[in-house]
Amino acid sequence: MNTAEPIKGMTRSTKKAVLDAIACSIEIVIFGYFISFSFPYKTIAFIPLFLIAFIISRHVNSPIISFLHLFRKTFTLRMSIYLIIGFQLGMAAAMYYRGNLGMPVLPDVIKPFSIVAVSIGIMEELFFRGFIQTQMNQLNAYFAIFFSALAHAAYKASLFLSPNAIPHEHLILFFVGSFGAFIVLGLLRQQSKNLLPAIVTHAVFDLVVYSEVSHIPWWVW
Repeated sequence: MNTAEPIKGMTRSTKKAVLDAIACSIEIVIFGYFISFSFPYKTIAFIPLFLIAFIISRHVNSPIISFLHLFRKTFTLRMSIYLIIGFQLGMAAAMYYRGNLGMPVLPDVIKPFSIVAVSIGIMEELFFRGFIQTQMNQLNAYFAIFFSALAHAAYKASLFLSPNAIPHEHLILFFVGSFGAFIVLGLLRQQSKNLLPAIVTHAVFDLVVYSEVSHIPWWVW
């Protein structure tokens, strides 16, 4: 049988992409659960990371070409509009979040940890919207948005589900809110055909929310 022919409604390459996305999503949740454990159990958390790296490496023939593919058609008027939308979404979400916690809606200072927070947010976008959503997109574009948002929210929740973690008082609300936010990021990624607007949204949110944090939170591994 030709590998390009549909097998049960799905080509072999699509099956591989979907299964790899599912596997990586499960692995990142396992990582989130174990990363707050003390040594030597913490080492268990890094096994999933190695597996994720191996799976992703099988999809990357040329790192530069693969990376540029996520940011194609960046220097256009259309993309400028999406970047402005992304910036505004990140600012609005951050100001709402800070105001909801009784904080000033805008920070007075920007401390060094905010750069770490922004870096983590960018890595999350590269993984969830860049890899997971792209792989699932071979099955269905809008299911890809749903699945990547679900996987991302599950990862966030897993950080608080660990017995060694500080429990979240409103974990279900946190999960639902995160899922909704990641749906928006997925839609931004899908409609712009570029990863940069979603990265800008996430980076701006993290920069504004964590700009005044002096000490590294426990969830930063």
